[in-house]
Amino acid sequence: MKRTKLLASLFVALCILTGQIELSRGLPHAKTVVVQSRSKKTKSNNIVDPYKSGRDKTIFLKSRIFTPAEGLDSKLDIQNLPEQAHLLIQLNHIPTNEERASLKNLDVRFLQYIHYNTWTASVNKAVIVGIEKLPFVRYIGPILPEDKTSPEMKIKIPEHAVNPDGTLNLKVLFFMDVPPEHAKNTLAGSGAVSCKGPFMLNDYMVTVRIDAISALAEKNSVKWIEPVPPPPQELNDGARAAVYANQVQAPPYNLTGKGVKVGMWELRNPDTTHDDLKNRITIVEYRGTGDHPTHVAGTLGGDGTLSNGTYRGIATNVTFYSYIVQDMGQSEPEDHNEAINVFDIDLSLNSWGLSDMELYTVESAKYDNIVKGCYGKRIPIIFSAGNSQLETSDGFRSVLAPGATAKNTITVGATKSDNDAIAASINWGSSFGPTGDGRIKPEVMAPGCENSLPHNQYYTSIWSAV
Repeated sequence: MKRTKLLASLFVALCILTGQIELSRGLPHAKTVVVQSRSKKTKSNNIVDPYKSGRDKTIFLKSRIFTPAEGLDSKLDIQNLPEQAHLLIQLNHIPTNEERASLKNLDVRFLQYIHYNTWTASVNKAVIVGIEKLPFVRYIGPILPEDKTSPEMKIKIPEHAVNPDGTLNLKVLFFMDVPPEHAKNTLAGSGAVSCKGPFMLNDYMVTVRIDAISALAEKNSVKWIEPVPPPPQELNDGARAAVYANQVQAPPYNLTGKGVKVGMWELRNPDTTHDDLKNRITIVEYRGTGDHPTHVAGTLGGDGTLSNGTYRGIATNVTFYSYIVQDMGQSEPEDHNEAINVFDIDLSLNSWGLSDMELYTVESAKYDNIVKGCYGKRIPIIFSAGNSQLETSDGFRSVLAPGATAKNTITVGATKSDNDAIAASINWGSSFGPTGDGRIKPEVMAPGCENSLPHNQYYTSIWSAV
């Protein structure tokens, strides 16, 4: 288990509690990009629409990038498809209401938007030719076996996913319209030794022989295959003065986080007997008290009782609901269902990551779904970026999966915590973006390094003591 001292999530948590950050009401659509004209002859702006820029026919997958010819793909073997097939469908434009009705009449179900007017779709193979004849349908093609396997598996199966007997622990995703009975029969028919699921995204955790990977990828109902996540590692920090928390705690604001419920995911539990945290922690899942979670809880919500307020945290009256991050993602992020619907948490705080850098994984997609409200309530999910800057040649692409690489989470990197000019510099280990698919992460940088430990102790960093 890697030990670190880095968490910068708490400044963002404070901003959310005080209304300085508003949770997005939905995923953005493609935006028009405004480019300032350099011509001296006109003061008007040149508007660049990505859908008119010549790339609107190119399909970008993890496995391949291609611009399909119009019509039915030559690789699409309709005769050998199952009755209900999963395909790629590209339209000439976003469909109108009338065009949507035409697709509905043919029982076309769009499952996931990729981009550039392309979707994965579930269709009855008997109507594929009829769909292709619709004037607004540009392309229909297969989802190939190589499109369904994680790129890292094509190079080498990571050691954490390989069992002593040579079998592999994998995450297998089925399309959302595939019933559990069909999925389990498919896994059993491919030689799965064990199977757990389904989970949030119709995904299963399975143990299989290595030759089962290609067999599973051939199945039309299978959407994606990747190794199970590696064991989680802890990340942590905090600094009150440098983020001006003192000002919002003081009159006329008097903001303390009272009434705010924080779901907190860690490898162990915070110390419920610490004077700064007493009577404000509910242990939902137990694995024993740890330094790191106590440090995190104290940085966000310690009230400073033990130090007469000197070492208080940022939101001193929040309440915590403590969950355990399970190895290999066995119950997380699905734990959020209970946290939201039983304990009514207002935000999710995560100062941990996996050794997988830059990857967008099955678990990443789950966090995106939670932020969008799949459990009935939209909540912000905050992840620390990681401490892996020194593990790559130039520090870049070192943001840790799964939460920090998700699209809808707030990812926070760490600066040094001293309340002077050095505070503007990045912490020596804090992970850099972008993600593997080119998205900018982290979105926010904040100071990082200290606060409470178990048994009524405080932690002092080499840079500062809050």
